[in-house]
Amino acid sequence: MVILDRSAIEHLLPQRPPLLLVDRVISTEAGAAPSPVAALDLTGDEAVFRGHFPDRPIWPGSYTIEGLAQACALLGGLSARAGAAPPAAGAPVTDAAAMVAAVKVKLLRPVVPPATLVYRVAHTHAVGDVHRFAVEASVGGAAVAEGTLDVVWRGGQ
Repeated sequence: MVILDRSAIEHLLPQRPPLLLVDRVISTEAGAAPSPVAALDLTGDEAVFRGHFPDRPIWPGSYTIEGLAQACALLGGLSARAGAAPPAAGAPVTDAAAMVAAVKVKLLRPVVPPATLVYRVAHTHAVGDVHRFAVEASVGGAAVAEGTLDVVWRGGQ
C-alpha cells in the first residue's frame, strides 16, 4: 500500500532527481506520533554507481543519511498537512524548510544494488526549532544504518 507516491513527495520536498532519495511512503507506523516508512528502489543504473565503484557498486553512506533526512522532512510535511488529502498535481512545494543540524548515524553494512532501502523515522522530541528523530535504514529487513538526526524545521509544524 502506497500512502504517498513520487509525485506527492515532490510537492512536500524541494529535492529533485538525482538527489530526491525517497520514491514513496509505504506506511505510517502507529505510536505517539506518526512515523512514516519510506522507500527507495535501487536498480544499479543510478549515475552514482558509475563512480562508486565501477567494479563493485556501493550506495554511498552519505546518500543513505540524506534519504533518512528527507524522510524526516516528509514527516514534517505530513504533519503540516494532518487530515488533509495528499497534494494535488501542480500544487506548490511546501514552504517548510528542513536542514540537518547534527548526524549521529552508524553505517552498519554496505548497500549494493539491486536493493530497496526502507527508511523508518520517528520524532522523539524538540527544543525550539530543532527536532530529534530516531532513524533506521534497512535492506531486506536487515539494518544498514541507525542512529539519530537533529533537524532544524521551520514552517511545516
